[in-house]
Amino acid sequence: AAHIVRRLPVPIEVAPTTWAALQLPAQRPAYSAMVSRRLEPLGLDPLPDWKAAIDEYFLVREAAKMAVKAT
Repeated sequence: AAHIVRRLPVPIEVAPTTWAALQLPAQRPAYSAMVSRRLEPLGLDPLPDWKAAIDEYFLVREAAKMAVKAT
C-alpha cells in the first residue's frame, strides 16, 4: 500500500497494522508470497516484480490520460 500511495498525486497517510488488530475470523499465514515458477514450463513469462508492475501501471495510466487530453 505504501508503494502505491507514494505514486498518487494527493498525499495519503498509511499506517502499519497487524493481522491481530484487524480481528478477522480467518487465520492468515505470516508470509504468503505468490510465486510463478510453474509458468515457465508452460511457456509463459514469469510474473514481474510487483513494484515494477505497479510502476508500469502508473506509467501506462499517465500515458492514457495524456492521450485523451491530446484528442
